[in-house]
Amino acid sequence: MEAVGGAALYSSSGVLFGMLTSSDVDEFARQNHFQTELEKLRKLQVRIVGVMNNAENKQMSKPLVKIWLDEAYRLMYVVDNMWDDFQALTRTKGRSQSTTSNARSLIPTFCTCFVDTALFRLRLRKIIIHLKDISAQIDVLGLEKGVEGKVSSLEGSTVTPSTPLVGETIVYSKDKEKEEIVEFLLSYQGSESKVDVISIVGMGGAGKTTLAQLVYNDKRVQEHFDLRVWVCVSDEFDVARITMSILYSVPWTNNDLQDFGQVQVKLRDALAGKKFLLVLDDVWNEEYSKWDILRSPFEAGAKGSKIIITTRSEAVAMIMGRTVHLFRLAVLSEDDC
Repeated sequence: MEAVGGAALYSSSGVLFGMLTSSDVDEFARQNHFQTELEKLRKLQVRIVGVMNNAENKQMSKPLVKIWLDEAYRLMYVVDNMWDDFQALTRTKGRSQSTTSNARSLIPTFCTCFVDTALFRLRLRKIIIHLKDISAQIDVLGLEKGVEGKVSSLEGSTVTPSTPLVGETIVYSKDKEKEEIVEFLLSYQGSESKVDVISIVGMGGAGKTTLAQLVYNDKRVQEHFDLRVWVCVSDEFDVARITMSILYSVPWTNNDLQDFGQVQVKLRDALAGKKFLLVLDDVWNEEYSKWDILRSPFEAGAKGSKIIITTRSEAVAMIMGRTVHLFRLAVLSEDDC
């Protein structure tokens, strides 16, 4: 079996899986009453490792997947290190290490060995909690076992995710629009809603993303808002992915999130009482129901919070709620740059 990238350590070598499924491990777990924990660890690790190749392929286009993958690798190494501790435990019980000595040489040692079975069991339970956390995110992130990453495309061309960073090319012709949007962001004019929506509408190449970047990085805007978040939406308006992207961009306590409802509650709590700016770049969604679900946690924010969307369609802008300001951009000419 051939694995891709770092996931090869776990799927291709079979070293760790060999330890997990060995009769020595089963016997020791039975004698020391942690068979249930061991079985949970096996199932979680198989589930996580099974999607890591897919995550590797998606991480460049989906920053949230990159965060997940980094955490998955970190936890896999923690599990690796536990088997150094396991060997120490079996040595103290006078058990032979012949079946694991070769495999152990392939796994780096970072932790001081626990020689007490109760402490080892406690550590096993703690790592299971963390593994459950990232396992619960697999479906939310759309990761699939044994499937290559899908590349989002529009009109047959690959979509490059946007970021809040402005490139070296500055569009001077957008200064007027930028100042108008910044002025609106800093004011409390608009609807009665706590969160007002500003839509930047224009054809491809009109400079929508660049204008949003210039506004997002304006020093006055940075100082005005408690939180600023940028999410590249692109062609798929995946409510779960967008919500997770926002959540990972704001301070929050990483608890065990089991379902999407808990993710929304956690985001609501993170935004509560804070004046935030959210940019949703390249939105194509025309289904009001999806937007209605996504915006639910936003109402916890402080009055004066703002959302900027960039889109090619005024229909999209209209369904995003109470759009109190709409900017229509023309395609840039060479003289504009």
